[in-house]
Amino acid sequence: MISYLHRLLADSRKNEQLSLGVSPRGGQQWLAAARAWAFLSERDHVLPDDIQAVAVPVIAHRCVARNQSKETSVSAVAGMLESIPVVV
Repeated sequence: MISYLHRLLADSRKNEQLSLGVSPRGGQQWLAAARAWAFLSERDHVLPDDIQAVAVPVIAHRCVARNQSKETSVSAVAGMLESIPVVV
């Protein structure tokens, strides 16, 4: 899961819609939120679904869109989740 999250973080920094992607500390918080989501789902391990479930609420506000729009940040995060394949 760490490599999947790392690819998402790297993509956020290269995304053309964003002028500022997710920071390393933002990635740590994203992973912590995914762990909490897994715990609430009564699992002791994180799945890609957990990372995806918390993505928009956790990181959309950490991304700065080129046009300063919140909606652009949300759509950029959703696009990242769709474009980066889950490899287990």
